[in-house]
Amino acid sequence: MLDRSKRLLVEAINRQGNQHGNGKMKLTLNRNAIRQAREAKGLTQRDLGQKMGVSLQQIGNIENASAQKGITVRTLERIWEALEITDPSPFFSIEN
Repeated sequence: MLDRSKRLLVEAINRQGNQHGNGKMKLTLNRNAIRQAREAKGLTQRDLGQKMGVSLQQIGNIENASAQKGITVRTLERIWEALEITDPSPFFSIEN
C-alpha cells in the first residue's frame, strides 16, 4: 500500500506543479483539509484515531496547523485509507 501512497503523492504534486509552472517548489500539507475531510465523514478525532490505530492526541497533532512535527508517508497513507481518500491533491499546496 505504501507504493500506492507514494504514487498518489507524486500525482498530487504533479497536478499542483502543473498549475504553478516549473522550477523549485515547496510542498505544504494543508492540515485543515484533513480536519475538513474527517468532519465531512462525520468522524470525531477519536473515531479517526481508532480507525488509524493512533491516539486522540496524535490526531490533534496531525490536524494542528501550528504543529512542527512532520508527517510520514505511512501516516498520510493511514489517513487516506481511514478517510477513503482517492485524490490527495487538495491536501497539498505548492509554492514556487
